[in-house]
Amino acid sequence: MQKKSCLYLSVVSAQESLFYGDVSSIQVSGVEGEFGILPGHTPLLTRIKPGAVRLTDLEHNTQIMYLSGGIIEVQPHKVIILADVAIRGEELDEKAAEEAKRHAEESMAMPLPKEEYSEAALQLACAVAKLRVIKMLRTLKKRR
Repeated sequence: MQKKSCLYLSVVSAQESLFYGDVSSIQVSGVEGEFGILPGHTPLLTRIKPGAVRLTDLEHNTQIMYLSGGIIEVQPHKVIILADVAIRGEELDEKAAEEAKRHAEESMAMPLPKEEYSEAALQLACAVAKLRVIKMLRTLKKRR
């Protein structure tokens, strides 16, 4: 029996289906840290945190997307990402992300009720993750 050398990936948000197709590898930001997925991966179901999903297609092209959080289900040859919000890296607005980061930092510097502080911390994490995706894309473009 021949071992399958690709994964079928589906990235879906509440707004749209962002990606579906065969890939050779995936890297994602899980709640326990960054992890990679290759064909034959052990089954896994876990939450993802605000961050990047980096996928390499069968022609060795890399795509990077921002995810605000959600759930990932991994099977040996199929991965489903259900994201709260998913945005292609090229569609991110750096100025808006910088402004959101600044606003969240200012909010967190003030005395806030616990719920408001938690919301500001989440906004900060999302803004920092978007900026990280933008930086990853720049680095990727320099290598090409």
